[in-house]
Amino acid sequence: QALYWVDIAGFKACRLHGERYQEWQLDRPCSAFVPTACGDALVTLPDGVFRLDLDSPESRPALELFCVADPDPGNRGNEARCDAQGRLWLGT
Repeated sequence: QALYWVDIAGFKACRLHGERYQEWQLDRPCSAFVPTACGDALVTLPDGVFRLDLDSPESRPALELFCVADPDPGNRGNEARCDAQGRLWLGT
């Protein structure tokens, strides 16, 4: 019951849940923002997929590396989606 989106150029992950709007200011471009069943979210950044603690301060988002999506430092994640089994698919 929430809308999740990213502002790639603004380095933001955004969420609208009911009347509450939140945005987490990141230090690099974010190309996808996917909520998880654990209550956090996955965000794709140029250097990997990270868990974002949705309870962390918007000005200081708590990120934990989940996986490196592409070992080539010139590539970045783009257009991530989950399949019916809950697996995250990510293009670079």
